[in-house]
Amino acid sequence: MKQALSVHNAYNDAVKLPLVTFEQADALQKSHALALADIRRKYTKETDNLLAIVQGYQDDPENLDSSHNHFIEKTIFSEMERISIDCTNDMIGLADTIVSCSIELLDVVPLCSFAVVAMGSLARGEATPYSDLEFLFVVEEKTTTSERYFEQLAMTIYFIIGNL
Repeated sequence: MKQALSVHNAYNDAVKLPLVTFEQADALQKSHALALADIRRKYTKETDNLLAIVQGYQDDPENLDSSHNHFIEKTIFSEMERISIDCTNDMIGLADTIVSCSIELLDVVPLCSFAVVAMGSLARGEATPYSDLEFLFVVEEKTTTSERYFEQLAMTIYFIIGNL
């Protein structure tokens, strides 16, 4: 299942693509890098805590009962699944913020509707704090003007993501 990061419907008579300055992109990149660092800290801590619980459980000789083992394994699996889903949602939120900020930074609206669709681990709901951010644009109408817009938008987004 693919998840839309954001959907934009915007129309304008003429598109003039401004050049994005290094300073503008750098300021955005720094704020996004802090957000990514927070995500990484949060989920690294959660997985480390879960790993410590597993290790403590394995080190206790009283936990050899197979029915008890099955219950613990199921509980640990459920907790890992929850962590993965929560991390995916936070990573999608970060990606959505990066895309939205990049659109605002361009200060121009495209002449057609479009969607930004997550791919890879984001789309599967399996993102980790170190997953890459893969997505694509689905464009209603391909024109020379819209193509230039999405090329500039993609370059702005990739610059920010590439420097996280």
